[in-house]
Amino acid sequence: MSATAVSWYMSTLPTVDVVIGGSSMILLIAFFKVRLVVVHFMEAGHAPAILRFTSEIAIAVACLLVLAFYHYGSQLVAAGFPVS
Repeated sequence: MSATAVSWYMSTLPTVDVVIGGSSMILLIAFFKVRLVVVHFMEAGHAPAILRFTSEIAIAVACLLVLAFYHYGSQLVAAGFPVS
């Protein structure tokens, strides 16, 4: 609940977007919440180490890909990267 409140509060700040990228911080908080759901509610925390490691890596890779496409998507399209 507090992560939702923090992301909402950050979206209302006008200076956060300039300094650290408010949208990026909100996406990071969202992926942290995804990690919490996977580890605690889907009980990956009590699973064998390889399953937990794989789920943590999958979440990190998905987060990095979303942030990369969010920040560099227009440059990829301009370079001819197929989008559809």
